[in-house]
Amino acid sequence: MKYTGEQYSKIPDSRAVTFNSVNYSQNRGELVVDVRADSYDKLSTLRNGLTSRGLEAKIGSVVNESNGARGRLTVSGG
Repeated sequence: MKYTGEQYSKIPDSRAVTFNSVNYSQNRGELVVDVRADSYDKLSTLRNGLTSRGLEAKIGSVVNESNGARGRLTVSGG
Protein backbone atom coordinates (compact mmCIF):
# COMPACT_ATOMS: atom_id res chain seq x y z
CA MET A 1 0.00 0.00 0.00
CA LYS A 2 2.83 2.35 0.87
CA TYR A 3 4.49 2.02 -2.55
CA THR A 4 1.19 2.29 -4.42
CA GLY A 5 0.44 5.58 -2.67
CA GLU A 6 3.98 6.77 -3.31
CA GLN A 7 3.71 6.07 -7.04
CA TYR A 8 0.24 7.63 -7.17
CA SER A 9 1.69 10.87 -5.79
CA LYS A 10 4.29 10.92 -8.58
CA ILE A 11 1.75 10.80 -11.43
CA PRO A 12 1.42 14.16 -13.17
CA ASP A 13 -2.11 15.45 -12.47
CA SER A 14 -2.83 12.62 -10.02
CA ARG A 15 -6.32 14.09 -9.51
CA ALA A 16 -7.16 12.41 -12.83
CA VAL A 17 -6.61 9.01 -11.14
CA THR A 18 -9.06 7.62 -8.59
CA PHE A 19 -9.01 4.44 -6.55
CA ASN A 20 -12.53 3.02 -6.43
CA SER A 21 -11.69 0.19 -4.05
CA VAL A 22 -8.62 -1.21 -2.36
CA ASN A 23 -8.41 -4.79 -1.12
CA TYR A 24 -5.51 -6.64 0.47
CA SER A 25 -5.29 -10.42 0.74
CA GLN A 26 -2.73 -11.53 3.28
CA ASN A 27 -3.14 -15.15 2.17
CA ARG A 28 -2.21 -14.31 -1.43
CA GLY A 29 0.13 -11.49 -0.43
CA GLU A 30 -1.39 -9.09 -2.92
CA LEU A 31 -3.05 -5.72 -3.08
CA VAL A 32 -5.87 -5.26 -5.61
CA VAL A 33 -6.93 -1.74 -6.54
CA ASP A 34 -9.85 -0.92 -8.83
CA VAL A 35 -8.61 2.26 -10.46
CA ARG A 36 -9.92 4.78 -12.98
CA ALA A 37 -7.85 7.33 -14.89
CA ASP A 38 -8.35 9.85 -17.67
CA SER A 39 -6.01 7.75 -19.84
CA TYR A 40 -4.49 4.30 -19.95
CA ASP A 41 -1.08 5.97 -19.88
CA LYS A 42 -1.65 7.03 -16.27
CA LEU A 43 -2.54 3.47 -15.28
CA SER A 44 0.59 2.29 -17.04
CA THR A 45 2.71 4.94 -15.28
CA LEU A 46 1.43 3.71 -11.93
CA ARG A 47 2.21 0.08 -12.80
CA ASN A 48 5.66 0.92 -14.18
CA GLY A 49 6.56 2.89 -11.07
CA LEU A 50 5.68 -0.09 -8.90
CA THR A 51 7.70 -2.52 -11.01
CA SER A 52 10.68 -0.17 -10.84
CA ARG A 53 10.51 -0.56 -7.04
CA GLY A 54 10.92 -4.33 -7.45
CA LEU A 55 7.25 -5.23 -7.03
CA GLU A 56 5.16 -7.31 -9.39
CA ALA A 57 2.35 -5.15 -10.76
CA LYS A 58 -0.22 -6.05 -13.40
CA ILE A 59 -3.18 -4.21 -14.89
CA GLY A 60 -6.12 -6.43 -15.75
CA SER A 61 -9.77 -6.11 -16.70
CA VAL A 62 -9.06 -2.86 -18.56
CA VAL A 63 -12.05 -1.07 -20.06
CA ASN A 64 -11.38 1.90 -22.32
CA GLU A 65 -14.15 4.47 -22.16
CA SER A 66 -14.70 7.81 -23.88
CA ASN A 67 -13.54 9.66 -20.75
CA GLY A 68 -10.59 7.43 -19.85
CA ALA A 69 -9.83 3.90 -18.72
CA ARG A 70 -10.51 1.73 -15.72
CA GLY A 71 -8.92 -1.47 -14.62
CA ARG A 72 -7.72 -3.66 -11.80
CA LEU A 73 -4.18 -3.12 -10.57
CA THR A 74 -2.73 -6.14 -8.76
CA VAL A 75 0.46 -5.63 -6.75
CA SER A 76 2.49 -8.32 -5.01
CA GLY A 77 6.00 -9.03 -3.85
CA GLY A 78 6.35 -6.39 -1.16
